[in-house]
Amino acid sequence: MILAGDEKDKDKDNENGFLFNKALVEIQGKAMIQYIIKALRQSDAIEEIYVVGQLEGLGSTLEEVDGMILATGSIIDNVETAIKSLGDEEPLLIVTCDIPLLRAEAVNNFIEQTKRYEADLYYPVISRFLCQEKYPDVKRTYVTLKEGLFTGGNLFLLNPMAMESLDQVGRGMVRYRKNPLQMARILGFGFLLRFMLRQVGLEDVERHIEDRFYIRAKAIISDYPEIGNDIDRLEDIEILGKYLS
Repeated sequence: MILAGDEKDKDKDNENGFLFNKALVEIQGKAMIQYIIKALRQSDAIEEIYVVGQLEGLGSTLEEVDGMILATGSIIDNVETAIKSLGDEEPLLIVTCDIPLLRAEAVNNFIEQTKRYEADLYYPVISRFLCQEKYPDVKRTYVTLKEGLFTGGNLFLLNPMAMESLDQVGRGMVRYRKNPLQMARILGFGFLLRFMLRQVGLEDVERHIEDRFYIRAKAIISDYPEIGNDIDRLEDIEILGKYLS
């Protein structure tokens, strides 16, 4: 499922210099979402591709996927809508529309790694070393854990049956992602303090999420920085565009 979003925050995004309706932003003559579709089509692990967004403007892009699901609101709302439309029998890979460097091998590697574990939610993390080695001019935000510095990827694999448990924590984390105080209330002040003191590792995060929210989560260390290189601003197009073949 590709999250194509909509234009509801158009005015707000313009004021802050961010792009809106990123799915249709052109890079080297192609809409950004087309790079995502191509990578997923070339992946052996993907059976069907659906886009969640607004019909207007997508045009011929809709002919390249298996279906379109009308966006209903937040990311969590859209995932829930998709599950209602597609059913909960198969794992659902959620991919944002703003990672044009995505390649099929990155998707295959991520999904292959998830098969080693039993979890409800799989999320990729990439080391700062790999990101800076391959894309030295791309700026990313990194989190310090026991194992090193990591950034997150822009895709995740979800067991749709776990969506009800994920709903509450997911909405809170999306809503308060830029409010440390509110985020601390969700995650717990004790855990946040340990995190700030750099006493938390990947397994600690996984265990904390399971204990607090009853969701089995697994961080997948990826060797593909491409999945973390998203486009938010016009300058990002110039930086990442030169890496597109």
